[in-house]
Amino acid sequence: MWKAKAVGRVVAQALISAASSLAALLTLLPIRVRKRWFGRLRSLGRRVDNLLNSTVLFGIDPLADLSALEAGLVPQTPTVDERAENRIVERILAAYWKANSDQKGAPLVYQPGGEWADTIKRTRGEYLAALEREDSLELSRLLRGFFRNCGAYGLLTTGLYPEISAANTRKKRAFIYAILQDYSSWKDLTGNTNPQALAVPAIGNPWGYMIENQLVMPGACRHNYFAHQACTLLLDIPGAPVVAEIGGGFGGFAYFLLSRMDKHRYIDFDLPEILLLEQYYLMSAFPQKRFLLYGEHQVESFGSALESYDVILMPNFELPKLPDASVDFFINTGSLSEMDYATVEEYIDHITRTCRLYFFHDNSDRAVPKGRYHIEVPASRFPIAEKAFRRVYKAKSPWVGMGEDRCREHLYRRLSAVGPARSMPRRKTESSG
Repeated sequence: MWKAKAVGRVVAQALISAASSLAALLTLLPIRVRKRWFGRLRSLGRRVDNLLNSTVLFGIDPLADLSALEAGLVPQTPTVDERAENRIVERILAAYWKANSDQKGAPLVYQPGGEWADTIKRTRGEYLAALEREDSLELSRLLRGFFRNCGAYGLLTTGLYPEISAANTRKKRAFIYAILQDYSSWKDLTGNTNPQALAVPAIGNPWGYMIENQLVMPGACRHNYFAHQACTLLLDIPGAPVVAEIGGGFGGFAYFLLSRMDKHRYIDFDLPEILLLEQYYLMSAFPQKRFLLYGEHQVESFGSALESYDVILMPNFELPKLPDASVDFFINTGSLSEMDYATVEEYIDHITRTCRLYFFHDNSDRAVPKGRYHIEVPASRFPIAEKAFRRVYKAKSPWVGMGEDRCREHLYRRLSAVGPARSMPRRKTESSG
């Protein structure tokens, strides 16, 4: 079997070389034609390599089994406390409409832009209609299954339920290959070999792949690893460390963080149409925790709110109110590159102002088209001040769904950090300094 895998890789490399030769010939064609064919050729070799690897995988890996995917597609329908859910949804609706109204007066950099301006309008019609009608019953129905409907669009990097559940055998095998690659990377990076550590609650009707009788969602390995990094770095920080995130999605990272470390305070800033998913997910998962949503209660300052609440979930335009030097671990994964550069500058300015220890991000490092109207901002262009942060490492992101080798993981340490910090082994890096 190992010989078959080696042969497959040789064939794939040969195809990549052939594609490169053809690309050289295409330079003789008109520029418009060249652009179209260059894009196709760049992805051809990788697709063939993934196809061959996923085919070989089913001959050598005992975890690779189509029946494990079918089991992972079975509906997850937990018993719902409808009264508690109604209270959550009513709070979400009130916070959304307050944010939606106030967002209109926010600076341009906090308006939906980049990839997400188009994505929200194009993919979230059912949610927007329910919000417009203030229909709490319909919104509840959508949220109960958001992992399998349009609510998950743009938030699950490995695949969406409608396309994977209806896919042919070849595509299902490719999906399984991606999940198992991420699972292998997760075990290597965290030292954990128990898939139960990747368990998530049955909120939102999750789906994925069964590994040793444990459902592993797309993205779970990545989110768990990010939480592992945060908890490792903050282990020796006294009191209640503050973790802040920009663009928390449905709350995958936050769930694993709050599950592992009860004392942490967590804050997220996101677009109102996305934030409501995280509000539903985390409030349902942690009913014992104290949550603050936008427009709720009168607090003297953001600082006092950090003392009174465990989780604060705010629209993105509230970021300027975060106090100076108030965050121990600031994180962004996969979304800074999706924003307009002016917004990237604004967010980095506030991260620099508020972060007192660590800034961690995993983003694209190539200027490639994303969506219909956006070209990603490479991470190497992020305006991170060398006087404020020292880069601990930069490494290739190992997660298959993050974008065909274009993403890089970065960890920065505040040069004027306050308080003790835990040392940690460096990842194998491209460069550091």
